[in-house]
Amino acid sequence: MNPDMPHSGWTAPVAMTGLDNPALFTDLYELTMLQAYFHENMTQNAVFSLFVRRLPAERNYLLACGLDTVLDYLENLAFTRDSIEYLRSLGQFSESFLHWLEGFRFTGSVRAVPEGTPVFANEPLLEISAPLPQAQVVETFVMNQIHLQTLLASKARRVVTSARGRTVVDFGARRIHGMDAALKAARASYRRCGRYLQCFGWKTLRSARDRYHGPQLYPIPQQ
Repeated sequence: MNPDMPHSGWTAPVAMTGLDNPALFTDLYELTMLQAYFHENMTQNAVFSLFVRRLPAERNYLLACGLDTVLDYLENLAFTRDSIEYLRSLGQFSESFLHWLEGFRFTGSVRAVPEGTPVFANEPLLEISAPLPQAQVVETFVMNQIHLQTLLASKARRVVTSARGRTVVDFGARRIHGMDAALKAARASYRRCGRYLQCFGWKTLRSARDRYHGPQLYPIPQQ
């Protein structure tokens, strides 16, 4: 892999998505397209750009986030034996294609703004350049992670701006949609947002403290 910006040196493992093999975190039509590319020998290079077309006037910037998660996923992308057996059980894929998947790896490059960078409408947050099958099949995961973490980091930045110097605490794990999202919220609001623009100062979620090493607050239980 050859990203244009350096890897920050620490990653958020994709195992917390709840999938044994994140390669299957993709839409079925992406896999059927992948099979068509394989049989038609469509391996020419393609470039996929991720950007937002429009933003509301009162929320006219985003704080880019999620790149580390995407890079970790791309660097480790592979279809396990169990994943290939599952795809075989669907009866929609040829044996030659399934055999080809055994050696499938991402060999492309990534261009992206650093995490924590303000971006505006029609500015790419990330671009992937790779052989067409590789660039296509990662689309779902990339959009999912960049969208979620960018949304969370952007919200965190606005909350901190509104707080005007007062300490802000992340206490949202019990309401956010899922365990992975709770951890990514902790990451986006403290570690990545704080690298460039200081955001939330404290966490209450213990697993986020263990994973991202931010300061932790111990709230008093309410009876």
